[in-house]
Amino acid sequence: MELGTSTARLWWFEKDLVRVMGFISQYFRAAEVWVEPPFFPGWRTSGEKAELDRLMDVLVVTELETTVHAPHHELGLCAWNPAVNSLAVREIVKSLDIASELDSKAVTFHTGRVRLDDESCRVRLRSNLESLNDVAGDYSCKLCLENPHDGFFSRLDNLLEVTEGLKNIYLTLDLAHLSMNEKDLGKFKSKLRRRVRNAHISRITREGKHKPLTAETKFLKDSLKTLKEIKYEGSMILDGFVGERAEDIIPKEIKTFERMVA
Repeated sequence: MELGTSTARLWWFEKDLVRVMGFISQYFRAAEVWVEPPFFPGWRTSGEKAELDRLMDVLVVTELETTVHAPHHELGLCAWNPAVNSLAVREIVKSLDIASELDSKAVTFHTGRVRLDDESCRVRLRSNLESLNDVAGDYSCKLCLENPHDGFFSRLDNLLEVTEGLKNIYLTLDLAHLSMNEKDLGKFKSKLRRRVRNAHISRITREGKHKPLTAETKFLKDSLKTLKEIKYEGSMILDGFVGERAEDIIPKEIKTFERMVA
């Protein structure tokens, strides 16, 4: 279980992506690269290739293991608008292409907002997941759906059900999101053993905002124990706003994580 951090949470600390990666390499051996603006400034612009080339150069130097986080802030696989649905799928496939160039292990993507317990939302999501499942088998990296912090698919049993039978769709387990909707990760142990290929960790507010991992919680500690029991070997990506205090906060997070997995 390799501890790392996302590029998105460091954007307020440093705007240049290459410098962000250099900073990450001072503390970690893994990074999750968010490929959407503003965190990846060249995305879908004429500057994309140059930005990607710079990123690949710094990865050669730092030897960071990477995962990729697909665009999701303005998109949704459950959207009523079919054009938004289609664009969300295309952005995820493009993220798989970028991940292949970076030799990344996984690509994380989201369902999008699902506020209503609506059958049509589930039908649209399943249809889009089937399309992605057909494409994902052509890539060496794993395509991983993240559990959201609210809505119908925030319950892990619902998320597992909608991805059932899709052999190329795996899970990114966000432990902070999970803590808002489940009491015990252990009860899903048998179902998660082959499904979880990426993970995020942080504390979280009641409103669903991520906070730095500067203190232990029983739920997170128990969940880390469960992941060790199912022999999870992927990255554990820190999340949570750090602002301009990254140099102070990150060492504290590392110590907190080390205590919880000791």
